[in-house]
Order: sequence, then structure tokens, then C-alpha cells
Amino acid sequence: FLQKFASLQKIFLPSWYFPDTMGIIAAAKELNISTIEVQHGKQGKFQAAYSGWNFLPDKGFLNMPDNFWCWGRKSIDNILRASPNRKFHKPLLGGYAWPIWYKTYIQNKFNRDQINKSKVKLLFTMQPSMGTTINEQLPNSLLNLVKYYELESDKLSEEIFELKIRIHPARINEDYAYLKKRLGELFYSKLISYSSKSNCSFYDDLLWANHHITFYSSCALEALIFGIKSAVYGDEGYKIYEEEIKDKSITHLNNNTHEEILCWIGKETIRNKKSYQDNFE
Repeated sequence: FLQKFASLQKIFLPSWYFPDTMGIIAAAKELNISTIEVQHGKQGKFQAAYSGWNFLPDKGFLNMPDNFWCWGRKSIDNILRASPNRKFHKPLLGGYAWPIWYKTYIQNKFNRDQINKSKVKLLFTMQPSMGTTINEQLPNSLLNLVKYYELESDKLSEEIFELKIRIHPARINEDYAYLKKRLGELFYSKLISYSSKSNCSFYDDLLWANHHITFYSSCALEALIFGIKSAVYGDEGYKIYEEEIKDKSITHLNNNTHEEILCWIGKETIRNKKSYQDNFE
């Protein structure tokens, strides 16, 4: 198939570690076509598909791309940590173009100044269930948080909080069904709304929000580009974003209770702008 394109010099690919992707890479190498994996998110020091590789063959692996297009410097450092002098499968600092494109061509149709800034608008990006790593996609803390704000709204006779749940694009129908079962009567709460790729862009949701929580999704980093307070929870969230947590770009919810989230919401965040920009350029 690749031989049909005589002028083909480069192939840009998603994740390299799927069988079909590895087949394309191997075929391209036989034809001296370079391959670049365009990455999504940060590659932490525990990401086994990229980091911790202390042995590479003299000519590299046939089924691994020539280069990894990374969002930022931290990903490059983590990939090279165990093999800094590698000759093949090198990371490149490519940046992350989609937010720039969005802000240039799409964002202008929204007027963020009209958003009620006194109202807490919390965006939760939900991830698919994953064995014992994610056995409950919507944590108890968010259920309790909604119940808390429902009581507060009734006392004040006004809505002071809204939770928007962003459903993962891989399994929209299944996760809607999960949420209906998980939330019960709360599914129809006036304080909760739902979004997915079927009705809006994720960046539209980021424009809407002023707070963002996820387990360990790369959305935690994308929220920073839009100036939103961003938090993660769980052991995986801490391991992946340890650098950003230590420099206070991202908050780690240690216990992930609704009381801890309320404290985080009310706390001013002093963000190290230089540090989190390292994730994207």
C-alpha cells in the first residue's frame, strides 16, 4: 500500500503500541519512510510505553517510530531519563497545536466575560472504567458535593454551583447508562449537566468552566491553558503529575472528599506559569 505513494517521506501516527500501528511503522521502515508518533498528553516517568527503556538495539526496534512528537520538555526528559544517548526513537519538542488553533479561530465566538464568575462551574472529565485502576468512574466526592450545593442553593434561593460531566469519547452510550444508574435521582439534578463529543467541543467546556477535576486524564493539563484551576486524585494522578503538583500548577486531592474539594474551590491558586507552559512548548 505504501509503495503506491512515490513521494511519501513521513507518516504521522497516533499511539505506536497497537498491532496495526506497529505494522505501518515496520512497513514504512522497509521503504525508508520516517515515522513520527504525535503524542497526546504528558509522558510521565512511569509510562512504560515510553519511559524507563534502558536498552535499545543498535538499529532500534522495527516496530517503534523514529520520533515521538511531545507536548513539552517534561515528556522529553522522562523519555530520555533511562537512555539519554539513544540514537533511535528520539523525542521531539513539537508542542500542542490544537489549543492555539481553537483560540485563534473558534474562541472569539464566545464571550467569556459574560460568564457568571461568582458561580462555581466545575468540569469533571470522566474516564472509562479500567479494571481495578478505575472501578468507579464517578467518585463519591462529587455526588456528595452536588448534595451539599443543593442544600446551599435552597438556603440562598439561587444556584451557586454547577457540575458538568464530560463523557469520554470512546464509550458515550455506555457511560450515559452508567451515570443514570450511579446518580439515581441526582441524574436529573438542575445542578448537573452532561457533555460529550456528540454535542460540543471539549474546549467549549473549558471556556465554560472555572474549575476542573479528573482522575489522571491529560485534560488536567489542557485546563491550565485556559486558566482554569485543575485538580487530579488517586495514586495514578499523583504519579503522572507529580512535577506539576510539586510546582503547584495542578492540585492533588489526597483524600478526594467533598470537604477537600470545597477547600480547594475556596483557595486562591498561585500558579507557576513558566512551569506549566513546559508541558506544551
